[in-house]
Amino acid sequence: MPDAFSSEDHLPPVEPPSAGFIVQLFVVPAVIVLAIVGVWLLFGKMAAGDQNWQSLIAELEVPPDQANAHRRDRAALMLAQMLSAAQARTDHGDEAAPPLTENVQLAEALGRVYRKRLSESPKSEAWHLQQLYLSRALGMLDVPEALPPLQLGTSPANDPEVRRNALIEIAVIANRAAEKEPERLAKMTADRALEDDLIAASTADEPAVRHVAAYALGLFPTDASRARLEVLLNNADDSTRANAAIGLARQKSTAGVPVFEEIFANAAEPPVVVAEAEEEAGPRLNLHWMAILGILAVAATVWGAFELRWRRPVADEEKAAGRRFRVRVGLAMLTGLAILIVLAEPPATTTESPLRESPSASRAESPATAPAPDPADLTANFESLVSLRASLKAVRELADEFDSDERSRLSELLHSLVEKHRFAEIRSDARDALAAIEHAETE
Repeated sequence: MPDAFSSEDHLPPVEPPSAGFIVQLFVVPAVIVLAIVGVWLLFGKMAAGDQNWQSLIAELEVPPDQANAHRRDRAALMLAQMLSAAQARTDHGDEAAPPLTENVQLAEALGRVYRKRLSESPKSEAWHLQQLYLSRALGMLDVPEALPPLQLGTSPANDPEVRRNALIEIAVIANRAAEKEPERLAKMTADRALEDDLIAASTADEPAVRHVAAYALGLFPTDASRARLEVLLNNADDSTRANAAIGLARQKSTAGVPVFEEIFANAAEPPVVVAEAEEEAGPRLNLHWMAILGILAVAATVWGAFELRWRRPVADEEKAAGRRFRVRVGLAMLTGLAILIVLAEPPATTTESPLRESPSASRAESPATAPAPDPADLTANFESLVSLRASLKAVRELADEFDSDERSRLSELLHSLVEKHRFAEIRSDARDALAAIEHAETE
C-alpha cells in the first residue's frame, strides 16, 4: 500500500516574486489604466474646447423643419454644458484664459441665430423652443454683444413667453455684472435704448411680462427707472408691485416699504392647522399603529387557534380556559381593527404640495374627494414665496435707510413671521432682517 499523501511532496517550493512578475502584476495594469484615463481626459478637453462651439452653432443654424432633431438637440445640449462649465469655472476663479462666456464671436453667432428665429414665423413647437433656448444661452454670456439680440426679443411683436424669457436673461446678465463687475453694469445702464425697452415692457398687458420687466428695471439705477418703479408700486399685479419695491430697495429707496408691509402681513397669516382639519374630517388612525395592531391581532388569533386545534388536550380546566380566552382576544382585536379600517378615511390619491395654501377650501372636505391642486395656484404660491424671500433680503439690506416709524412697523411684522410662518427658511430670513433692523436702531 502506498504511503499516505503528503502535501510537502506535491507542492512547488515557495520562492520570492521576481521583479518581472511584480511588473506584470502591478505596473503594466497601472500603465494601461493611466493611458485610458489620459485619453478620456484628452477627448473631454477637446470636446469642451472653445473651438468646438462653431460646429454646434452650425447645427443650430439649420431651420428646425430641415434639421435632424437628434443632432440639433445634441448640439444644444453640448453647448449648454460648455457654457455651464465655463460659468462655473469663472464663479470659482479657476479660469486662467478668457472663458467661453466672454467670447464675443460666440455671442455674435448666437445673436445671429436668435434674430433669424425671431424674424421667422414659428411653424411648429420646435421653433418656439429654440427661441427660448437661444435666449437662455445668450443669458449665460458676459459680453455686451449678448444684449442687443435679447433687447430685440422684448419687442411686443413677439410671443409673451419669448418676451418674458428675453427680459429674464437681461436681468440675469445685469445682476451678474452688478455682483462681479460694477463697471460693466454702468456701461449697460448707459444704453438708454435698452432702458426704454424695459420701461415699455413694464407696460405690457401680460403680468408675467410686466413683473419681470419691473425686476430688470431695478438693476438700472437711473432716474427714469426709479420713476417708473414708483409708478409700478401701485400696479394691480402682486408680483409686479413686489419686484418694483425690491428694485427700489436695490437703489436705496424706501418708497416700497408699504408694499413690503403688505407682503409680510399676508405671509404672517396663520396657515391651516392640519390637525384640526383632520379631526373635523373624521376619525383617522395612523397607519403605523394600525399595522402594529393588525400584527398583534393576527398573532394572538393564530396562536390561540393552534393551541386549540393541534396541541394536546389538557385536563386542567384553567389552562383550557386560558387557550379559549386568547382566541377570543385575538378575534376581538381583528374585529376592532376591521372597524377602524372602515371608519378611517382613505388616504388622498393626490400629493399636495407644501407650497399650496387653500384657506378658502372647506375643512370638512375629505382629501379623497378634494380637487387636484391647480398648477396655476401652485405656481402663484411658489412665486409668492420667492417674492417673500427677496423682500426679506431687500429689507435686511435697506435697514440703515428706514426711519423710526418704518422700523417699528416692519419689526412688528417680522416678529410675526418669525413666530408663525411654517417654513424654516422664511423664519430664518425674517430673523436676519429683524436683526439688521435692530442693529440699525442701536447705531
